[in-house]
Amino acid sequence: MGMKMYPKDHALLQAAGNIEERRGNVTAARDLYSASRHIELSAPALIAPEDVAEGPNIAMVRKLFNEALLIGPKHGPVYNAFGNLERRQGNVDVAKQLYEDGINANCTDAPSVFHGLAKLHLSLGEVEEARSVLQRGLALFGGGSANNSNNYNG
Repeated sequence: MGMKMYPKDHALLQAAGNIEERRGNVTAARDLYSASRHIELSAPALIAPEDVAEGPNIAMVRKLFNEALLIGPKHGPVYNAFGNLERRQGNVDVAKQLYEDGINANCTDAPSVFHGLAKLHLSLGEVEEARSVLQRGLALFGGGSANNSNNYNG
């Protein structure tokens, strides 16, 4: 009903895309995300295709992530999603740089970027590096003393 009343509201189209994605309607979700992008480019709308791509065109997804970073250079979810994509593609150095770039940009949702970088280190068997990243994040964002992290067993 809201989309009929406000057909040019990109946020409503994006929300509807999220609903369709959760329901498993990939084509409908992709169409709604695309319609949202045509009304107003925003970082969340640009990263949405990565989540619903069937056999994603990696070059296109990378292009969208780069556009999202130009539009929202402090949008943490973009750094995290882009880093996750590159990690899954086996581009460890690129993924690591993306996570670090997000951290250095003092981006929104930085804890998720620290978490992404720590997961990357863990996937490489680098437990101490992962612990160090998580301790850096805790020191910046609270959540307890970094000394308490010594109880972490990986």
